[in-house]
Amino acid sequence: MNLPLANQRSMVKFRSTVGLCLFLCVCVSGCIWSYPEVLPLVEDIYNLVTLRLVINVHVKKILPLIISSLPNE
Repeated sequence: MNLPLANQRSMVKFRSTVGLCLFLCVCVSGCIWSYPEVLPLVEDIYNLVTLRLVINVHVKKILPLIISSLPNE
């Protein structure tokens, strides 16, 4: 089955992203398994990343509403 070139590129990008995520998961799991004392650090990093993602999503949704409600000069 021959896919268009754009679809092939997006499939390669998707596979690369999935592979990188799996590799990072294995590395972090191995690090936690070998050195349990790093678990609080991993939890802190996870909390910061998820907090940043939540803030980004909310800012992208709410900021345009705030700007549109401001009075025009």
